[in-house]
Amino acid sequence: LKGPIPNFSRLHRLKNLRLGNNKLSGELPSFASNNKLHTVDLSENRITGEIPSNFLASLPTDEAVYIDLAKNQIEGEVPSELDRFNKMTIYLKDNFITGVHTD
Repeated sequence: LKGPIPNFSRLHRLKNLRLGNNKLSGELPSFASNNKLHTVDLSENRITGEIPSNFLASLPTDEAVYIDLAKNQIEGEVPSELDRFNKMTIYLKDNFITGVHTD
């Protein structure tokens, strides 16, 4: 797949998003309206910008969350809001992450 990341905000039952190893571009969406989404694999694409502070904001904190954003062009700090998850696996290698934002 090539081009901008599609808008998934109307897919309220979306649980798994696995679009790794493509040529998707643009900024990382927040997926704030996808309250069942617990797997996000957008690794090895051309995603730019920062991780939004409201990334997966509607997902319950007790859900197990798997996030793979490795090998993109994401920059800045990891938002402290992601610390709310009790069980989270996150891969961010090969980006331009400068640290973790703390309050």
